[in-house]
Amino acid sequence: MQKLPVLRIEVRPDGEATNVNALAITNLFDERKVTQKFRVDEVRQHLLSVIEAFRRAVPLQPTQQQAADALRLLQQQLSGTAAQVFGLAGLAVIGDVLRKACRPGPNRSPPLIVVDSSLDDFLPVEVFPLQNLVAGDDVSLEQLANRFAGFCCVVQREVPDAPGPHPEIMEASRPRIRFFCDSTLAGARKESAFFEANGNVLTVKGPWPPSGLAGKKFAAELARLLWHAADSQTRGKNVQDQIQHFACHCEISDVLSFYSALRMSRDNQCQASILELKGAFATLFLSGGPRQNPGPLVFMNACESSLVLPMASSSFPSLFIGDREPMFHNLGFIGTEANLPDTFAAEFAESFYLHFLRDGLDLGNAMHQAKWKMLEEHRNPLGLLYSVFASPRLHVTECVAGLQPAGQRLGRRRRKK
Repeated sequence: MQKLPVLRIEVRPDGEATNVNALAITNLFDERKVTQKFRVDEVRQHLLSVIEAFRRAVPLQPTQQQAADALRLLQQQLSGTAAQVFGLAGLAVIGDVLRKACRPGPNRSPPLIVVDSSLDDFLPVEVFPLQNLVAGDDVSLEQLANRFAGFCCVVQREVPDAPGPHPEIMEASRPRIRFFCDSTLAGARKESAFFEANGNVLTVKGPWPPSGLAGKKFAAELARLLWHAADSQTRGKNVQDQIQHFACHCEISDVLSFYSALRMSRDNQCQASILELKGAFATLFLSGGPRQNPGPLVFMNACESSLVLPMASSSFPSLFIGDREPMFHNLGFIGTEANLPDTFAAEFAESFYLHFLRDGLDLGNAMHQAKWKMLEEHRNPLGLLYSVFASPRLHVTECVAGLQPAGQRLGRRRRKK
């Protein structure tokens, strides 16, 4: 990944009109700047149906033609939206910058674009088609993919109210990972197999929860592990989790956003809402004092975990990056915008960790490589639907040379119930 960003996109509430957002796009090659106004709540509402249609257009094992058709569908449905958000002058600036900075394919150094907005104004920029939009459809799958921000560049999100900046180095020769999962999911079992197979080079706590833990005790213990990022017997001994990885269900509530919950069982016995977690955090803070911040990198490989609904006051990205509650914040958050196939999500995560921990790529490049690996080896473009709230420059000080893939194949779709 290039060290310096080539493009900056800022989204702010417009001071002159209610529910309107002001967007500024700056070409960092020559400081040329254009502005535009739009309504982020309308755009996010539209994106919900467009992303779902794109996800449904990609079968479990897509052919080259099916993958290409899905990307064409996404471009058709979002080209007008891109013009609505960025404006025609903005698209021209973006296209000019990306033509200078981008090289096609996965093994190049992807350019960095910065998106500066609060979570109230959040947009999954990765899904937007931003370059080569008039080249026609008679192109390769890789050329189609390269039109989208998530394949042609790395997105760095800056959230003004979130604490930071955070360290960009993860110091460990044997990274400490805590694994939360619903073991009834095929994908979660694949992820568990990956962590178990690499127990000689990783320190893995889990899978969690243990049998018999349910109800209010489940929510309280989950909150304690998230707050302290350590077992009770090792707390305060500088052995906190460095990564907390989730392979479970994420239930997003469209009634009250803080009812959105993590679920780690087929029934509702192992479930905790954002509201319950915040209540438990309050108890932990008032009884034990401030948390050691920032907490670990959180990879929530669960359906719609990074989704921010229009007009919502709570979300999982907000919970973990601390834009509304600075007493609890983490090194970063990775989540998904849709209900992804179960074992696709598992294989994507495995690819990310191999690039990030074994190969020593920075986080932005590791995510970029994982998206291209899934496209090239499985003809699957759904890596577009991952969103990252973390420094793309985060990297480990020492590569985990012995890290190996689990070697299982793609399978069923992750189910939401």
